[in-house]
Amino acid sequence: FNMKNQCLHGMSLLYKHYAEEIGQFNDIEFMVKMLEHATHPTFRDRMLMFLCSLLGARLNVKPFIDCNGVKPLVDLLTLAHLHIDRPQIHSATNAIEFTGSPIDLQDQEKEWHYTDKKGEKQPPVSYTGVRKLLDEGVITPNTKVWAQGLGGWKDLKDVPQLKWGILAKDMPSVMTLSEVTSTILDIFQLLCAYYPSRDPDGSVMQPLPRVKRYLSDPSVLPHIVQLLLTFDPTICSRVHTLLYLLMEDNPLVPRFFLTGAFFFSLMYMASDVLPLCRLLHLAHRKQSFRIDHDNEIIRHSVLSVLLPPALVCYMTNHGPIKFAGVFLGEYETPEAIWGKDMRRYLVEKIAAHIADFTPRLMGNVRAVYQYCPIVGVEYETLQNELFCSQYYLKHFCDELRYPDWPVADPVALMRDCLNAWKLELEKEPCKLSKESCLEELELKEPNPTQQQIRKAYFKLAAVYHPDKNPNGRERFEAIQTAYEFLASQKVQSDAPDPVRIALLIKTQAILFKRFSEEMSKYKYAGYGLLLKLIHLEYVDPDMLHKTPCLMDPAVELAYYTVHNAPLNADELLQEGGIDLIHEVMNKCFEQLLPNNTDDMSHVSIAKNCIRTMNVSASFPDCLERILTYPAIPYLAAKGIAYEKAPALSRASIHCCESLCGNKDLQKAVIDAGAVWHLLLFLFRYDYTLEDCGVETNEENHTQLFANRAAIGALKSIYALVGFQPDDSYLKTEPHIELYRLLQHLLTPHIVNKMRRSPGGERDILKTLNSNHETPYLLWNNLTRVELRDFCGDNSEKCRDGGLHSTDRPSLSVENFAHTSHSKELVVGGVFVRIYNLQPTFPLEEPQKTFQTFITYIDREMKESGENAPRGIGTVMEALRNIVIAYPVCHAIAEKYMSVLLDTLMVESLDTEELQKCFEMLAKACAAPTCTEALGRIPHAIAYCILAMERGGDVVNPEALQLMRMLCIDKSCVQQMLDKGMYVLLIHTFQRARKQEVKEDACICLAKACSDKLNGPKVQLRCAKLLPLVMIETMKENPSQVCQMFDSWQENPELVWNKDSQARAMEVSAKARTNIVDCLKEDINTYWKMPDDISTPSVSYTHLRAHETPEHLVCRLLLEKKKKKKRLNKYHYENIISIQKSTSQKNNKV
Repeated sequence: FNMKNQCLHGMSLLYKHYAEEIGQFNDIEFMVKMLEHATHPTFRDRMLMFLCSLLGARLNVKPFIDCNGVKPLVDLLTLAHLHIDRPQIHSATNAIEFTGSPIDLQDQEKEWHYTDKKGEKQPPVSYTGVRKLLDEGVITPNTKVWAQGLGGWKDLKDVPQLKWGILAKDMPSVMTLSEVTSTILDIFQLLCAYYPSRDPDGSVMQPLPRVKRYLSDPSVLPHIVQLLLTFDPTICSRVHTLLYLLMEDNPLVPRFFLTGAFFFSLMYMASDVLPLCRLLHLAHRKQSFRIDHDNEIIRHSVLSVLLPPALVCYMTNHGPIKFAGVFLGEYETPEAIWGKDMRRYLVEKIAAHIADFTPRLMGNVRAVYQYCPIVGVEYETLQNELFCSQYYLKHFCDELRYPDWPVADPVALMRDCLNAWKLELEKEPCKLSKESCLEELELKEPNPTQQQIRKAYFKLAAVYHPDKNPNGRERFEAIQTAYEFLASQKVQSDAPDPVRIALLIKTQAILFKRFSEEMSKYKYAGYGLLLKLIHLEYVDPDMLHKTPCLMDPAVELAYYTVHNAPLNADELLQEGGIDLIHEVMNKCFEQLLPNNTDDMSHVSIAKNCIRTMNVSASFPDCLERILTYPAIPYLAAKGIAYEKAPALSRASIHCCESLCGNKDLQKAVIDAGAVWHLLLFLFRYDYTLEDCGVETNEENHTQLFANRAAIGALKSIYALVGFQPDDSYLKTEPHIELYRLLQHLLTPHIVNKMRRSPGGERDILKTLNSNHETPYLLWNNLTRVELRDFCGDNSEKCRDGGLHSTDRPSLSVENFAHTSHSKELVVGGVFVRIYNLQPTFPLEEPQKTFQTFITYIDREMKESGENAPRGIGTVMEALRNIVIAYPVCHAIAEKYMSVLLDTLMVESLDTEELQKCFEMLAKACAAPTCTEALGRIPHAIAYCILAMERGGDVVNPEALQLMRMLCIDKSCVQQMLDKGMYVLLIHTFQRARKQEVKEDACICLAKACSDKLNGPKVQLRCAKLLPLVMIETMKENPSQVCQMFDSWQENPELVWNKDSQARAMEVSAKARTNIVDCLKEDINTYWKMPDDISTPSVSYTHLRAHETPEHLVCRLLLEKKKKKKRLNKYHYENIISIQKSTSQKNNKV
């Protein structure tokens, strides 16, 4: 015997390593017979190990199958149930249903019948009883025995369970009984792997391979499945893998559930669940099993009554690997709620359901489980959950924890939600009663136990099951329904559950919000249910105090239906949705208080009503309906003012913008005071947030929400006032009064930027919330505080006023002025003083600004009356800066030279302002066209003379600058000749203290004398006041003339000394006074030098004794000749002048 065992062991090792060299083993059939007749565990184990090594070679497989080698292995397969000392999973059936030892379980059911020595049948005994009878000698190994699963009466020694479990129990062995089963399972897996169900092209082979047909036969398959009740990880893992190979493409798979495989698999508590999950995924929807459910996956899955429905869908949608991860772990998501406690609870429920079979299997390993449907397992964790499609809606609607949970088919989920909602509303009382169900199961006990109910069900099911009684289907279904009703402890409500309805509505809103593109292709089919619910909630006095408040999600859903699917707008209108939502909005606004926040029900409902109106306003038909309700624009404007509820405010902002698409609604929104609320939002913008470099979102960063609300408020103001920077903005009617208001409050510069800057909202808001001092904008902390206070007061008045209130603030607010602006001169939107401080600041429209400034000057001079014109000098300075920076403005100045000239005659101007006027005229006359235009004004030079006289020496530099420009024009030179300007120039030259002024006066005289037409005349008249030599020298060297005038000269060209200088200054001053007096009397007078105002060209106060002027000249000429100096024309002109002065005495030189 030992030699046989050693030979088997040696052959096993040898064949394992040298199978290819040895080749096919030809005595397989003999080995199989030896295994069948084996009586010693050691020989049995060695033979199994040798067969396993043989079958590792492909060429030995067919001979093994041909000799029916599978049958003795199947007989040995169930021996693992006799292995009672293996480590047990704590939650296995025996630990739940029976607190005793496995040996006690073997003694619990009396399954074994036997005959006595006379051959008479004796009452059945337990498996333990058979052992006792054998020990007592009552029976022998040759005694006939029978139990369920045996083909007939057999000798005790021929029954595998009794032979190996009792007769050979104390014999030594190489493997435990569990290891024997594991080895056999490995052999079966090898055989199935050698014979796949599909050919290399992937086509299913028919019929199935022989080995698979045999193993999946109803006489064999249950015993393989029932090995799962050993809960041995090494066995269960192999069983699951083998069952997967057997059931793949097996035509018998629809009846697989009758073996109890799904019950036994789910009781497995170890962690190696991947083979289990693969088997479940393969077979759970292929069973001849149906339940009444609207979800197709649940309807066809045999696991629907065991696992949570979401878990069944998760396995179907995500595959066995991901399902295994969930099945082992702790999950709480919209698609899976599962944990170890739920898994243990499931095992307990299944264990209780099969409690009657477990002891039988321990006593008779050939017993076969009789399938009994289990009542759906109800998990306490899921009592408050609503499952729809493949999601738990309570978790799906928790957007804080699961903000973007993926949805495979949002349209299908929407459809399922609508169906579930409809079914919820159509709930009816259960038609079954306890009494009728007891009667159906033929139970007379009024309060039967669960075990009694199961036994009654088994008894009747065995009679009426369609497999046994083709005509008993209806009765069987009634029996099954009654059994499920009595076994279920769940109390079904016959009233719609508001919590479930709220979840269904919220889910729909989320779908519309997150999957707008997909949902926009379909028309919403639930308006009948939705509007009916809104109406029922509206008429309920406790609408705002119910838990849950259904009105809030209902109105939110109404908003999303029209927001994401334009097709729904007409449907909402036709179903009366606009009218109903208007009523709801009125009711909620009646409850609103200034300190209410967004998390309050009535605030949230009002917000969603406003949002619905906002979207509906973009459709013409809906807009017409809104127009019939004056309260809608009033409430939309009022909603902006609730700053404690920012979401409501923001929704109202956008709604006001949309309502402005209609002229009448635009006016209604403006009349309701929306602009006062909107202006406050502009100052809540923080421009530093945009550049902070931190990723932000509205849910966690309130400032980002405020910034976006400010942008929305600015766009809404655009719509109110009628601004459309480009086509992306809503086109509305211009509102002049509001436009003027904004200019007054925000300055024309900001308003112009609003009107002309598409997409520039952020820049505008940044400007409003920072400090500026530019020609266009004087804006600081004080201006913001003043404007916020002013708008805040008006906002409160509008918010607290009723729909028909007459006490709303007017848009005409002349009584308001920024303190910082009160002392500023603003012309054409430009702060003139600041522009003069920043003359290089680029103007947006310089020509228009230039024109505006001139118009302002003209208007001030005409309308000031007795009052002094305001800001003439400042504006003239600004005009000068503009014409310097933008020479193109000379063309405008040319047209208005008379206006500019008139500023010189404004009596109220001080010398500094006169300076600015002269400067402006001088810069304008840098253009010849302006000089010519000034020359065409008859009194131009006269105005200059009077202004110079009034301004005195202070204005001389600027006035001379102007004269230099005018002296190049013949008309101006003519006027200078006619009005005596040359006298003022000579006077300035003589009396100016600054060298620069003297030289400028000389330059002006030189230019005037150089004029081709009038220059000679000017020169002759100037010669009456200054020596001719000085006038001629002015043309070439003004600095030299200044030196000549201030020093003594005695030469043939000029005899000049202190007395002659004083005389010349006296004469010019007298002439100047005469000119001014004449022009004051008559501005158009032509001035001529009076005869009594003249001075000789030289002074003779230093003649030598007895020397006449003629003698002096001759002497000077002779002295010059002695020095051999050539006489020039100046010498002869002096001689001629002397001759003329002495001609009256008839003397000749």
